Amino acid sequence: MLEQIRSLISAALDKREDSQAAVEAILAAAETEGRSEMTAEETEKFDAARAELREIDDEIAGLQARELDLVDLAERSSKAVEARKEVLPMNIKVVSEEKTYRADSEHDFVADAYNAKFSNDRPAAERVERARAEALAEYRSTTGNFGGLVVPQYLTELYAATLASGRPFLEAVTNIALPAQGMN
Repeated sequence: MLEQIRSLISAALDKREDSQAAVEAILAAAETEGRSEMTAEETEKFDAARAELREIDDEIAGLQARELDLVDLAERSSKAVEARKEVLPMNIKVVSEEKTYRADSEHDFVADAYNAKFSNDRPAAERVERARAEALAEYRSTTGNFGGLVVPQYLTELYAATLASGRPFLEAVTNIALPAQGMN
């Protein structure tokens, strides 16, 4: 947009030069003949050329004002971008984060719960609290027994399977997923 306005300003300046040359040609014609007054025809041409010059000057002034506005807007935008970079120096985006306790986790929930309570193990207590916060974020409410201790979902599914009607025997048998490779 800024380049378009600048090209319009350039075209208007070229047009103004042509009109200025016409005004000067009218005045020069009167001077070369040694007259102090212009003829009626010259006066009419002079007034028309002068009016055209004023219109072109007004057009140029409007275009220059628009150009200044766009330049100011671009400067403010770049300052805002710089300010955002200062306020937010790093753009960190978490795509996914593993849960604290899961079946393949390096930490054992039961051992961490015991160590946090009886051994005053601070890292274990932090992991238990982080698991509680994860459960609250996922389920919005938890019914934690044992003083707010929230058991991870994978442990609950292993030891307290959901019963479906008509399947008491199948629900009593532990359900373990088979590996992808093996015997048929």
